Amino acid sequence: MIFTQASVDDLPAITALESEGFDHAGWSPDAWRGEIEASDRYVVLARDAASLAVVGVATFQCVLETADLHRVVVRGDRRGQGIGRRLVLAGIGWAEAMGAERVLLEVETTNAAA
Repeated sequence: MIFTQASVDDLPAITALESEGFDHAGWSPDAWRGEIEASDRYVVLARDAASLAVVGVATFQCVLETADLHRVVVRGDRRGQGIGRRLVLAGIGWAEAMGAERVLLEVETTNAAA
């Protein structure tokens, strides 16, 4: 697994993950573009080491001493392999480097995986 920072070139792959990952309330490509282009955000991708296909994405925002985990999506056939956890850990590392002392996550009560 390779973890890299996302760029706008990754939008088609991120949008495909988003479509697969959520039955409702999916983010638009413009919303993801905003995450990628914002200076206070970190969008991290998980790529398959062999194919370089995007299999997961997470996005974080840091404001002062607090970081927010906005979204984590892992491709359906790759869930349960620790990819989501590794994406979160990568984001926490970024948040700590940015000076964050805590990370927040809001989750819908119906999201058992989170």
